[in-house]
Amino acid sequence: KILKSGAHENPQTHRMRINTHNEEDVDDLLDEETAIRRWGCNRTDAPFIFVHIGKAGGGGVRARIAASALDYNRKSWTEYSNDPTYYYPILDISSSTVPMMHKGKFTSSSAFNFISPNATIFHSDFSFEGVVYCAATTPLGQAIACPFDWIRDPCRDADNDDNSQDRCDLVYMGHNLLGSELHWLPDKYLVKWWQDTPWGKEYSTKDNTHDFIRHAIVSRGAPTTVPGEWEVHYKIPEIIGSKNDTSANKLKIPGLHCYQVPQGGRIHRQRYIEEAYQNCSHLKEPIVDQLCNYVIKEHNKKSNQKLQSPIQYAQMIASLPVIRVTVIRDVWSWLLSKFFWHPNFYSRNSTLVVGPWKGEPSFATRSYNAQRKNETVPPLIKCDDIEEAAYGWGANWAMTYLSYLCGEHCLSGWISNQMTLDEIEGQGAYNLRHSFAV
Repeated sequence: KILKSGAHENPQTHRMRINTHNEEDVDDLLDEETAIRRWGCNRTDAPFIFVHIGKAGGGGVRARIAASALDYNRKSWTEYSNDPTYYYPILDISSSTVPMMHKGKFTSSSAFNFISPNATIFHSDFSFEGVVYCAATTPLGQAIACPFDWIRDPCRDADNDDNSQDRCDLVYMGHNLLGSELHWLPDKYLVKWWQDTPWGKEYSTKDNTHDFIRHAIVSRGAPTTVPGEWEVHYKIPEIIGSKNDTSANKLKIPGLHCYQVPQGGRIHRQRYIEEAYQNCSHLKEPIVDQLCNYVIKEHNKKSNQKLQSPIQYAQMIASLPVIRVTVIRDVWSWLLSKFFWHPNFYSRNSTLVVGPWKGEPSFATRSYNAQRKNETVPPLIKCDDIEEAAYGWGANWAMTYLSYLCGEHCLSGWISNQMTLDEIEGQGAYNLRHSFAV
């Protein structure tokens, strides 16, 4: 979406087109100080992603989006898996002859949240979808080092008339941070996006000889055979300063083994994915983050930009051809809703669990229920305890709010002291203008 290449005028690349209507919009996308863009309404593109910030009032919006499907025929919008008839009409005009209508499908909270294992104080905020680990601090690091394989492919057209994997006819909703789709979008979809970005264009050729990011995307699930040997593009060992034999195009990393996650129940799969993180994603994260920083720096050199601005991570997320929608709420009202909604949360100590004080009647009920379960009521605090708000629940949930708008990589960067609060706020503000359609 930050391109001026005119790719959106090519009917053969319609699925990757830039969502702009005139040159003024294109200029707006390059300026983080401009107003929210105008292109978001009346779109028929996919995937459509609703970023649901919990307690911001998005539940009713999800119900209405679910009910907007054609042939909608169910009593509850959450029973979509039991209704095979409904679909969303998605028009594909990439064909030079007659436009094709694809049938988009709906799924809700089906993808995990990928959060740093060191961000334990934030894990409970994402328990609905479930938390698996990823500590990558760049968008490419999130996409390549931490791929997510669905139990069933959700991107395939509902009527199976299109088996290609360079499109994704999906309407997805969940309490997932901005950019979480980088984990589950098909490899061919990501490759097509990458080669249309200003960074990817630096390396794109007809035979893809020099495109090491493309190679990393299509092999992001490797190695699955010989542990410790990751077959990579010849350029990668050179970039990361590896002492490996570059002629063999292999990185030898002790313990690296990216075995496939088996089919099975959600809890079983989550446990298996977390175990696999230590043997695969965790070892790849610093390498791919370094590659992401490299392509940005090289692009800046060629375009005579002296400094590498953190805002370019936000530009990378904004360039992804998806339609994102969210609902935001006044932050003070939102914080109070979070305070009274959660029965337990971390105190300013970050190791002590506390709860919200809701008055004597509520305390009596909670004590009675705890006794029946042989549990202990944690220390309860009041919402006007300034110390707890400033250094405990208030500060933690304020960062959660920012992370929804900035992205998963921002939370990882904050936890690892690689991003400042100003940088996170800057990326969040940019994303509100350029990464969300509405």
